[in-house]
Amino acid sequence: MITSLQNPLVQQARGLLRRKNREERGQFLLEGPKALEEAVLADCPPGTVFFCPSPSTEPLLALMKEKGWQVVPVNERVLLSMADTATPQELIAVLDQPQSQLDQALKQGTLWLVIDGIQDPGNLGTMLRTAVAAGASGVLMTKGTVDPYNPKAARASAGALFRIPIVTGLLPDELMEKLGEAQIALVATSPRGKIPYYELDMTKRLAVAIGSEGGGLSPALFEGSQVVSIPQAPGIDSLNAAIAAAVLCYEGVRQKLQRGVQPFPL
Repeated sequence: MITSLQNPLVQQARGLLRRKNREERGQFLLEGPKALEEAVLADCPPGTVFFCPSPSTEPLLALMKEKGWQVVPVNERVLLSMADTATPQELIAVLDQPQSQLDQALKQGTLWLVIDGIQDPGNLGTMLRTAVAAGASGVLMTKGTVDPYNPKAARASAGALFRIPIVTGLLPDELMEKLGEAQIALVATSPRGKIPYYELDMTKRLAVAIGSEGGGLSPALFEGSQVVSIPQAPGIDSLNAAIAAAVLCYEGVRQKLQRGVQPFPL
């Protein structure tokens, strides 16, 4: 059992709490039995998992060993030092970040989620999970958006990081050009939208763009989008970004099912 904070494995893991180190090393931390179980079920490449011995996690650790994970026991002090939460959740793993390219992510499918400038990692993780659940073919994120491998975002995504192509660091103009080449229309929401979202044909190749609640979409994306509205009660400025993403993505699911089109990858 590792008991020292100076252990090289521990120091390397702790370094991943900083975004710069995550980007340089292409790795990230994933915390908690539920999130790690989802990652294992999604057949993510084996990583290194640190754990405090507990009967409740023994079955998951046994499965990880079978799949080739490095399993490292540590004491509570060591686990706390690499945790993003005040109370660590028994297991923390170091994993490689999945790599996806934009051209490849746009080749097949009918639905993509574009995330522009979202800063709340919990919101982002929820949106990633929603994209997977709605059968999206990829998540495209602009430069300046919160890191999807932030510990809180990774935890909130509940394994979605390994179930869908995620492309980060995109410039709005570059993204618009690539969407045009792939014949993918872009749709955004705004109270200024001339039609309600449910009147839009969402069975075609479509990217749903979600901007930050404070700043909205960047001008290049907004101007290149078909803008629709989500009806709301008077006095409400906007929906939570993750809720808006879910409303639009699942409208696509509803329309496809209604027309006998399979909305989910087989």
